[in-house]
Parts: sequence; C-alpha cells; structure tokens
Amino acid sequence: MAVEVRITLRLPRELHADLSRVIEENKRSLNTEIVTRLEATFKGEPDPVQERLAKLEQQVAELQRALNLAEDEETESPSKVLLANARGKVD
Repeated sequence: MAVEVRITLRLPRELHADLSRVIEENKRSLNTEIVTRLEATFKGEPDPVQERLAKLEQQVAELQRALNLAEDEETESPSKVLLANARGKVD
C-alpha cells in the first residue's frame, strides 16, 4: 500500500496558470497532474504535452512540404510570381 504525504506547495502564478490550463485539457486534478509529471520525470518517460507538441510540429512540417511540392508543380504559383517580381526589382 502506497503511503501518501501531504505537503504545502508554493508555485509562481504563471506556473499555476499553465498547470490550470493543462489540467482542463487532460481532465485531471491539479494533484494528479503534478504527481503524473513527477513520476514521468523520475521514470525517464517523456512529457505527454511535449510528445503532442512534437507530433504537431511534425505535421506542420509535412504540410509545409506538401504545399511546397504543390507550388513547384504549378507553372505560375503565387510564390514563383512573387520571387520573379522580387528578382526583377533587384536586378
């Protein structure tokens, strides 16, 4: 049986605000969120929020590559026209 210890914890307001947002998203209590994050830290597990952020960043990069490919396939893509105009002004 796990023995629990009660503590008083002082947090900076900004950190508390960040945690408040996260607990709403994760549907957890503040205590559960803090315990989950501390356990993950000590077990070497990645932070679920950071994992989600990494996945979103990967999706954004894939969308950017897809948009670049689509523009390359067009003969007069907006970016090509802008680039051509910019080159004309520089030359």
